[in-house]
Amino acid sequence: MYLCGARELVSCIAHRVGFGDMECSKIALALDEAMCNVIRHGYNKETNRPIWLTIYPQKPDADSFGGIEIIIEDEAKQINPDNIVGRDLEDIRPGGLGVHIMREVMDEVVFEKRESKGMRLRMSKSDDLCRQWIEQRRDMMAASDNDFVRIENPADGVTVLVPTADIDMSRSPDLRSSIKGELKPGLERMIIDLSEVQYMDSSGLATLVEAMRLAKKEAVGLHLASMTDKVRAIFEIARLDAFFSIKDTRQDALDA
Repeated sequence: MYLCGARELVSCIAHRVGFGDMECSKIALALDEAMCNVIRHGYNKETNRPIWLTIYPQKPDADSFGGIEIIIEDEAKQINPDNIVGRDLEDIRPGGLGVHIMREVMDEVVFEKRESKGMRLRMSKSDDLCRQWIEQRRDMMAASDNDFVRIENPADGVTVLVPTADIDMSRSPDLRSSIKGELKPGLERMIIDLSEVQYMDSSGLATLVEAMRLAKKEAVGLHLASMTDKVRAIFEIARLDAFFSIKDTRQDALDA
């Protein structure tokens, strides 16, 4: 899917404008959520429909901070922009976090109807810290779909799942299938080691919320371990960091 390319593009532009690494990751998350919402709700999960993405970078100068404006347009059915709201965060369940994440991450989020047909979303953010420009981005090796989730069994009754790439809308179904496939009789503890995950969107969060509920139903202890700061920030934005058992290391999860 083109979501990964769009995230890479906006993250790279945000870096060049002057945003720090963490903020670039959050901006990419907001973009991903916006485009996923168009696909899911506007186009009823049809991935071959048009989405137009425009990015306006603003480099910092003597008179202004650096910033970025993102415009996403589509040809989906028009709806009242006032009806586009995020769900109550106290209602912990899969899905419904996209709008909240966008508004939490970006300074301005405006939904509007296009003049002809479809919707338009404008999101903007300024970098009030004016951090140093980052000239190089860390190379990321994307694992093939077949190797996306590595399964390990370090002890009897314990299964460790290790996703080896970003968890977005295209990979969440694979993670969900792996989790369900490992919830077998005799399992006492499941650990999801997130040390190799640099990015996760709300579809990944929804998958893990579902996993927690399935694990509780089967009386299996579920722990998340070894999160990067970027991924932990996503859990904090969604206020799910207290919902899960999150351990700093895999060993901490094994000892819990």
